[in-house]
Amino acid sequence: MEEFYQMLRSCNLNLYQGKGPFPRWLLKYTEPVIPKSFKILHQILKNECRSSRIVEIGAGAGDVTAFLIQEGFLNIHSYERDTYLGQLANEKISCLFGKIDIVSCQEFSINTYDDADILLLYNCIYWESWMKKKDFCKKLVSFYKHANRPHVYIIEVPDAEYMISEEVFPRFTWISTSDMREMFPGKKISSFISYQRLDLGITKRIYRICR
Repeated sequence: MEEFYQMLRSCNLNLYQGKGPFPRWLLKYTEPVIPKSFKILHQILKNECRSSRIVEIGAGAGDVTAFLIQEGFLNIHSYERDTYLGQLANEKISCLFGKIDIVSCQEFSINTYDDADILLLYNCIYWESWMKKKDFCKKLVSFYKHANRPHVYIIEVPDAEYMISEEVFPRFTWISTSDMREMFPGKKISSFISYQRLDLGITKRIYRICR
């Protein structure tokens, strides 16, 4: 993983030169240390069949998409509603792996249906200012249904147990383990802290939801 990450980092530094400005979450993949989330995702996915169909919602600039390809997954379809980021993602993946058109520059909307074995919603908080918590939770469940109830659903969300600041993520996006159990009754749910800055009042958690 170390060798891959340094290749990814080098690609990012070259790709982003003279461009931007970019958000902080994107630039973390230019830092010298492997993100903790990559190690967590590796543990979550290590026993999954590499021919499994992965649908990724919110690819950003393709860093996690590239990680999935490096992990050996052969059937990946990613969505990114920001056209500029989606184009960067495809350029990055082409540079690293010679693959094209992995990322679709479109939103995974209420009219999108894409069967998945594994659904990934990582570092992607799609919310609207009018939402309340029930609306946000409903959206998380709708992604699951529109992917035909995959056997693994991986979500990263602000952690309601530790969050303090609403500057980045509004309170209705803060999700607890009990919220997850309510949204996905009867499912096997495990979780891991993926990002924590107590000085900024921000904590994020990755959930693994299995049938």
